[in-house]
Amino acid sequence: LALEVVRKLSLADSKDVRSASSLAIDYSNVAEVLSLSGNPRDAISMVAQAVSLMEKLVIANPSNGEILGIKASVSVTAGDVLSIAKDNEKAVGYYREAISILSERHVQDPGNTDGNLQLAGTYNQLGKLSVNMNELDTARETFHKALALSEPQANSPSPSEESLYSVADSYTGLGDAAVRQSLGQASEKRLKLLGEAHSCFEQSLNTWKKISEPGLTSPDGYHIVQPSLVQQKAEEVDRATRNLELVPH
Repeated sequence: LALEVVRKLSLADSKDVRSASSLAIDYSNVAEVLSLSGNPRDAISMVAQAVSLMEKLVIANPSNGEILGIKASVSVTAGDVLSIAKDNEKAVGYYREAISILSERHVQDPGNTDGNLQLAGTYNQLGKLSVNMNELDTARETFHKALALSEPQANSPSPSEESLYSVADSYTGLGDAAVRQSLGQASEKRLKLLGEAHSCFEQSLNTWKKISEPGLTSPDGYHIVQPSLVQQKAEEVDRATRNLELVPH
């Protein structure tokens, strides 16, 4: 019902930027729900409408920072939806589009903590997709870019929860990349990479301990790997390491 009301307001006045951007946000939110509930076709259709709306708004309002910020958020959701649908190349394109917008904002205002964390969260999404695509060097580089933005905040006397979520997710991603890279390696190299993965998972878990009640998403809405799953990953690495150490070299 709310989506229909906003849609009618937007259609009634094509120059009403607020209604049009609200409609795009609503389309994006519905797309995310559809995607997570196992309805990729409708999710893709819905997020495509959000993307189309935002592209038109940016063309009409090229210097409007708020509109650009919303476009970045919609692009991240589009990346998430297409990533879940296994359309990886298009998902990468949307993540990179969001990163381009947010990086420009970072250059203009490097002290903007919220903007930096939004960029870090987007890097994490791209990094996770890169791991799934087995583009491990890209994944590592991307997660380190995220950490460069979020760790200073997370290590401050009063860290925001968003920065802690972001750091935890980055280290989980680095651990996943190391595990993937260890596959098929000679014993010595594999042990080294498994040790690196264990260290990353432990850093992630130590960061999670600073959050009293972790949610399914970060405060800014980024999907994160749950600490219980990170714990499982660490235990699997420990088992693989022990088994490898028992094999005569």
